[in-house]
Amino acid sequence: MAIHCIYHRSDFDGIGSAAVVNYFHTDSDVIMHPYNYHDPLPDFQNWDPADTVYLVDLCFDKGSDMQALYQRFGDNLIWIDHHASGLSIEKDFNLSEIKGIRREGLAAIQLSWEFLFPEISEPVCVKLLGDMDIWNLSEEAEVFAYGIEAQDNLFSPKDPMWGDLFKSTPFTLDQVKHDGSLMHRYVMRDYKAYSEFIHLVNFNGVIVPAVNRGCIGSLIFERNIPNLYKDYLFVLVYYRRKDGWKFSAYTSRNDVDVREYSKPQGGKGHPKACGFVCNELPFTFMD
Repeated sequence: MAIHCIYHRSDFDGIGSAAVVNYFHTDSDVIMHPYNYHDPLPDFQNWDPADTVYLVDLCFDKGSDMQALYQRFGDNLIWIDHHASGLSIEKDFNLSEIKGIRREGLAAIQLSWEFLFPEISEPVCVKLLGDMDIWNLSEEAEVFAYGIEAQDNLFSPKDPMWGDLFKSTPFTLDQVKHDGSLMHRYVMRDYKAYSEFIHLVNFNGVIVPAVNRGCIGSLIFERNIPNLYKDYLFVLVYYRRKDGWKFSAYTSRNDVDVREYSKPQGGKGHPKACGFVCNELPFTFMD
């Protein structure tokens, strides 16, 4: 019977989770299905009900589709997720019997390792990628994440280099850290130069710093604003896409859940990092 893995294709938490699945099934050819929210569903109704199906770092947008997936595969379905939206669907649609782990607080790559390798401590790559995904920031995690993104081959969860990372092969770890260090130094200089584009906005009644730029996180603020999270609750990054304005909200404060402040816009994700898309800018500029 076949083994399928539906994984969140948009970041290395999802890709890495699928790589953990592939690493566990070393002697099998796992069929990978990259997926993002709002994508057309994989054609799972035409898969053999006896197949094993992993769903990692996400759930389908509709609870009814999750029910259909469970009804077709039953105990052969393994669902690993850490998003509040997934936990809500699990509760609202009575899906707690599905195998796997649904829990906030750790990244999906960490939960995937915990589920498949419960007797083996998580490798350093799993820990550092997990920290970046849930915004448990450190310079070590930042450097490592940049190093991972520098390896074009790692965008495939079936690349053999993932196995070397899970084995903590020194040469591979050193290569990633070296490449990440170079990229990190460049990006930090770039962020410093971009500081003049940071501006204040009133977002849902809260004054926060914002910047209009894609493919960045909160570090642009943290490198430029002293006492950032003492003076502000969170920050906003936004840019224009074909489907609207894409927003990400970030914080390092433990007393702030950015999803709550983004609720009018449908913010989804984690307490310290969430995102949403809207047709109009949802804030007013401050003088």
